[in-house]
Amino acid sequence: MLMSTQHVGANLEMTLAQYMGFPRAVVSSDSGADRLGKAEHAAQIESAATVQLQHYSSMPSLIMQSPELLAVVPRTIAIGWAKAWPMVMKELPFQMEPLRLSVYRREDTKDNPGLEWLYRTVLKAAVGLPETFEGLHAEG
Repeated sequence: MLMSTQHVGANLEMTLAQYMGFPRAVVSSDSGADRLGKAEHAAQIESAATVQLQHYSSMPSLIMQSPELLAVVPRTIAIGWAKAWPMVMKELPFQMEPLRLSVYRREDTKDNPGLEWLYRTVLKAAVGLPETFEGLHAEG
């Protein structure tokens, strides 16, 4: 979870009651959106997100323009954006299953340099290193 440093909860440990009370922004087209919905349901959170975006790239400028919003984003994105923007990352105040991702390759292709490069490139992109997400900056 991410929020502006101007958010009233920026210096607080987020409670479930606060999470439910603050307006939230989520990316509804994300593959983890249903997991978030299930985790919120299990935590008996009945309030819906205030803003639903289609892409994470829209989130930083929205949070900067509307500092009262919480942004529910993957940890890798939150880490990167908290380094690049005046934002703070907080843990969700409820349990959420981590997304499990598997990358497979055939044993007999390990010695092929081109396929080895492709494997490493796909793996790096799938892991989503936090520094990858620092490049999204708002205009002005």
